[in-house]
Amino acid sequence: MRWICFAGLAAPLVWLGCAVEDPAPVGGDGGAADAGVIDDPECPAPKERCGEECVNLASDPASCGACGRPCADDEVCDQGLCAAGCGSGRTNCERACANVTTDFDHCGACGNACDAPEGAVPTCGGGDCDFTCVSGVRCGERCVDVSGDADNCGVCDNQCADPAGGEGVCVEGACSLTCDAGRRDCGGACVDVQSDPRNCGECGTVCSTSEVCSGGTCTTSCSSGLTNCGGACVDTTSDSMFCGGCETACPGVEDGMATCEAAACGILCDEGFTACGGACVHTGTSVAHCGGCGMACALEHAASVACESGMCTVASCADGFADCDEADANGCEVDTSSDEESCGSCGERCGTLEICRDGSCVVL
Repeated sequence: MRWICFAGLAAPLVWLGCAVEDPAPVGGDGGAADAGVIDDPECPAPKERCGEECVNLASDPASCGACGRPCADDEVCDQGLCAAGCGSGRTNCERACANVTTDFDHCGACGNACDAPEGAVPTCGGGDCDFTCVSGVRCGERCVDVSGDADNCGVCDNQCADPAGGEGVCVEGACSLTCDAGRRDCGGACVDVQSDPRNCGECGTVCSTSEVCSGGTCTTSCSSGLTNCGGACVDTTSDSMFCGGCETACPGVEDGMATCEAAACGILCDEGFTACGGACVHTGTSVAHCGGCGMACALEHAASVACESGMCTVASCADGFADCDEADANGCEVDTSSDEESCGSCGERCGTLEICRDGSCVVL
């Protein structure tokens, strides 16, 4: 609450008065009290930032109606007001009154928080989690910039194919290509103009049937150390298109390029990627190689997992289990079908004379 004081003058008296004004409730049609609140797009509505945290002023018992305004220990926070109990249609989730059909922190049940991919905010509808993209276009379970995503170029699922000796890329919503070092884009193909008899020295320069292309010049024979592979004079010890022989092309690799060293195929990964078993992977996000090659994520009782900054995290729990301590290392550690401290959901404690059976507290 806040004090509003006013003064007046009416001869021959001077008078002073003060009154108390209660804050408007938060949620519904009421406006949020804004003490300490900073507008922040990273806090999805209806949350607002209080200091370093995003809080729902409508239901947070530690910041009920305004940042830092706590309710008493025996009170709940209901629509921004401290009260003895939750109103109709709202559930008491550890003193936060939540509509479990729409609240993305308590979606379907208390403590069931919805996640969202990068570029999205979580939503809850009918007790089911979902998300809305705030940047990019929704393609499956991701928010994608279709102007530059090679797997979703211009529209979802339009993949830019990788040509031999190069990589398909997306530029302003249209597929294009970038060629590996030493190769040039000639009509949509990545070629070595030093050896390609159809693009010898320059794109479109074709050698005659009796000639080969050696060193970017049409000639009658290959220079010493080079092998004639269909009119192309190549070094089979280092050319990834003819590695070890004329019929051996090294396979392309996503997020990297094929290499040939000492007549053996290899890969060179783009910056930020690591070579793991013949593939270039991001060990910060790969579930199969989280933090290092071969370090697959497998968390106890987790239905799905994710890799964030090289650490395995719980994405969702198997039915009947929950991650109540929010410690990813031990997975979904609580069996909510029988745990009397978290019966049915995290923090739902059974009474002294009750046990937890099939996720519900029952009297002994």
